[in-house]
Amino acid sequence: MAPEQFRSLREKIEKKETEINLDFILEDLKKLLEDNKEGVEKIAGIVKETYIRPFLHNEGSKWHRSRIKRQLWHY
Repeated sequence: MAPEQFRSLREKIEKKETEINLDFILEDLKKLLEDNKEGVEKIAGIVKETYIRPFLHNEGSKWHRSRIKRQLWHY
């Protein structure tokens, strides 16, 4: 590819970046991903507390699995 073609291609890319406001999109995407991560972490905590914790019980300082069948009977 000749230098003129590279220059023309670069100009087209820069023009398109401006048209679509690429900087805003990238910044907004970063915020959206951070918010999604926070939401997923909250959901994971709820699931852990609601569905997994009942299957564990504390004997001294160690957690042991209790009998799942007995725990499911309570639901």
